[in-house]
Amino acid sequence: MNQEFTADDIRDAARMARVHCPGFSEDTFESLMELEKRIADSGYLDAVLGLLRLEEEKGVSCTEALDVYEELLKQKTELERRVPDLQERAEGLVAQIRQANGECEQLKKAIAQARQELAQIREEHAAVEQRLGNLKKKLMENLKKR
Repeated sequence: MNQEFTADDIRDAARMARVHCPGFSEDTFESLMELEKRIADSGYLDAVLGLLRLEEEKGVSCTEALDVYEELLKQKTELERRVPDLQERAEGLVAQIRQANGECEQLKKAIAQARQELAQIREEHAAVEQRLGNLKKKLMENLKKR
């Protein structure tokens, strides 16, 4: 409603409303008109719905909403200030992980090589023991012949 009401119009409307609601007054009518203007502004209705949702979901009353909003703004500012440091730290950790992975691969290669060398040493050891056994056998045969 873009129409402005006169004082007489307001009194008449309040009188008619008192018929249906005895406690209705001219102040109530003016409050309703102001509310109608605010509801026409979609941002107001969205803000009221947001405040109701905040109260339902977080238990924050409308009177505390501004305090909570200011606290959240402070937290947002603090968190935004910490982002570059955290990104730098994350990059450092990624670099450390890459380095550790490289070292792990080198260790795996060294372990594989050590296993091959151990297998080769075992084969050589088995061959030496076989020869030693053969020599011992020949020695015993030679000792028996004498």
